[in-house]
Amino acid sequence: MLTAGMEIDIRELAKVSKQGALVTAGGVLIPLCMGSLLGQLLIPESEFQFVQSFLLGVILSINAVPALTRVLDELGQLDTRPGSVIINAAVFDDILGLFLLGILS
Repeated sequence: MLTAGMEIDIRELAKVSKQGALVTAGGVLIPLCMGSLLGQLLIPESEFQFVQSFLLGVILSINAVPALTRVLDELGQLDTRPGSVIINAAVFDDILGLFLLGILS
C-alpha cells in the first residue's frame, strides 16, 4: 500500500474523481447485488441468511488497490487518465467496502 501511495499523483486523482465515483457505483453495486442474490439462493435458510448473503456481496465488491497499482504500473498505464480513473474507483471502492463491513459488524 505504501508503494501504491508513493506512485499515485494526487492531483490527477482529484481531476478524475467524478468518473471514478461513477465507475465505483457500477463496480460496487453489481457485485454487491449479485453476491447477495447468490447468497440468498445458496446459503441455507436461517435467521442469519440475510446478513451472510450481504457479507458475500460485500466481499465480492471489494478491490485490492495495491494489486491494481502494480498491474497498471507494469503495463505503463498508471500515469494515464484511464489508469487514474481505475485507481480512483478502487480507492472509492475500498472506502465504501470498509463502510459496508462496518455496518455488518
